[in-house]
Amino acid sequence: MIPPELKRLGLKKAIENRLNEIATSSSIFVTTEVDDLDKLTIEDHQSLRIYRIIQELTTNTIKHSEATAIRIEALYDPNHLTIIYQDNGKGMDRDKWKSADNSVGLRSIMQRLNYLNGTIKIERPKKGFKVVMKIQLT
Repeated sequence: MIPPELKRLGLKKAIENRLNEIATSSSIFVTTEVDDLDKLTIEDHQSLRIYRIIQELTTNTIKHSEATAIRIEALYDPNHLTIIYQDNGKGMDRDKWKSADNSVGLRSIMQRLNYLNGTIKIERPKKGFKVVMKIQLT
């Protein structure tokens, strides 16, 4: 089922609304650079999966990370969409992420990315959590 704001407003605006809700309902500072999402021409089911991935990442940040800031960046080229998600929380053990056996949320992110022909790379910032997701568009 597609969230009404996603169907009505499109992917970029739906993600911005999600992040604005987080910023206004918590003490988390949110920054975005997602204008490239307006350049996408993708199916509704693809937009939904991307939105759900962002939703799951932000939910994990809110519930588990003790972060005070979230940053999301979307970069588009004709062949790929790259989404960079980062928070400044306590981070996550890379082995736990890779196994994803203990987390339905992490497993769902991996499944959605697989469906989108996407990949994920976990980077180790000095503090926090950072992932770079690449989704094949062609």
